[in-house]
Amino acid sequence: MSTTHESPATATATVDVDRSDPAYRSWLKEAVRKVQADANRSADTHLLRFPLPEKWGIDLYLKDESTHPTGSLKHRLARSLFLYGLCNGWIRPGKPVIEASSGSTAVSEAYFAKLIGVPFIAVMPRTTSPEKCRLIEFHGGQCHFVEDSRTMYEEAAALAERTGGHYMDQFTYAERATDWRGNNNIAESMYQQLRLERYPEPAWIVATAGTGGTSATIARYVHYMQHDTRICVADPENSCFFDGWTHHDPNATADCGSRIEGIGRPRMEPSFVPGAVDRMMKVPDAASVAAVRALETAIGRKAGGSTGTGLWSAFKIVAEMVAEERTGSVVTLICDGGERYLDKYYSDDWLAAQGLDIAPYAAAIERFLTTGPGRSEPPVEPARRVPEGEPHARRREPQRQPERGRAVGGHRPAQVGARPGGERNHSSARAVTPGCSSCPPGTRNGGPAPRPGSSPRTRSRPAAVSSSPRRPRRHGRGHGREPRRQAPHLHGDGAVDGGRGRGESGGEDEADGRGRGEVELHRRESARHGPPGDASGGSTLADGVSMA
Repeated sequence: MSTTHESPATATATVDVDRSDPAYRSWLKEAVRKVQADANRSADTHLLRFPLPEKWGIDLYLKDESTHPTGSLKHRLARSLFLYGLCNGWIRPGKPVIEASSGSTAVSEAYFAKLIGVPFIAVMPRTTSPEKCRLIEFHGGQCHFVEDSRTMYEEAAALAERTGGHYMDQFTYAERATDWRGNNNIAESMYQQLRLERYPEPAWIVATAGTGGTSATIARYVHYMQHDTRICVADPENSCFFDGWTHHDPNATADCGSRIEGIGRPRMEPSFVPGAVDRMMKVPDAASVAAVRALETAIGRKAGGSTGTGLWSAFKIVAEMVAEERTGSVVTLICDGGERYLDKYYSDDWLAAQGLDIAPYAAAIERFLTTGPGRSEPPVEPARRVPEGEPHARRREPQRQPERGRAVGGHRPAQVGARPGGERNHSSARAVTPGCSSCPPGTRNGGPAPRPGSSPRTRSRPAAVSSSPRRPRRHGRGHGREPRRQAPHLHGDGAVDGGRGRGESGGEDEADGRGRGEVELHRRESARHGPPGDASGGSTLADGVSMA
């Protein structure tokens, strides 16, 4: 009997590729040390109080991010992006860092690029303020202009491909580069600075959105720390964030760029996290400018237009709290200094060229700060709450839209770039925001004519029946409930809606459709938190301009 002896199988060789580079690792360690040392040297930014009447029992704070070494909120973002890029091995010695930016992020990134010794190129709209361009070049960066702000992304990516550099892409990586759990991020800093105040946990924090990273960081931190604070994002004209958020449309776009530099985008950016936001407001650009000028009058500090957008929304929230006789605190941001915008938001010639009339908004703010929301006007009606049991009841809050027939659904939005799976509340596949001042007259923002169905500024307000569960103020026992007039609503194009009742809105929050149990939930939630959604009937403060 023969025996077969099998030879042992040939062993597979281990493949070993070693790309370690001692010289690169030495450079990387030093680059990270320099960026971290900048954070260690920089004292935390101040939390300033905006003067409000003491009898209101409300404190309004502004987190002054203009005191960073590069003069804006974007200093925090640029530091995080550089650490993220360095630790991922994306930023290499001698290779340029390239960014698409409206200016402030580019100023801060130019600073950090110079700090670690790499070239920097900013791809920016040609309309970027000259002062921002000067600061980028002061820090050793180059300015690469595009005529259409919507082409910044592709141009920056193509430039990185041609040069072998790294496209930083703040609009994608802002929300993930920042440590939202703490590590002295902007939210943790706010709460630390408020801990000795009379209302250490703010009722609302108001942010604005450029990349969306700041609102995402603040909201995530609030949820992680289990605070009851709610997050409001203020959006300017010619930006798609508001429409994309209200319609749960990740493909929403805007026809042209925002006039408020640093915020408002023509597309839904990947770093904007809609599900983390409790409330949004669409703020007219003229209101933003009026608010930022009121800030200078109140505290002697100039700030950029984005600060005004957030401050106007904060005023709205304060007006609601006063009308509801609630106390507490509200926090918003000074995003950057106004010295960069002397030829824009502080120039009457620029305002005239843009067709912006800030007088009604300035008068509204002055009267509000002097006399408060007018008690002769109806109190703010809390936003409708969806009964428990409906999906995402906390998120389904009705929003007052700048156009008829829009309502808010309750489905969680899909990730940016994906098609939402649920039903839409609008008929088109994509929500597109109205045009800007450069559009032809007669379009939504292109001329002085109000939109169809709206009322002229001088028209008196017709009465409208409201379904608010609150009893009218200062009525005797025999009066019971009475119909209440609704304050006119100021739309984003400056047209004043002459007090339509809820039943005329065409939305899903019609007064006649609300059951008793929902009204009771509405009343209890309002007593606890105040109106959680967008205001739906705020007091008229002056000249027909409403904080609604």
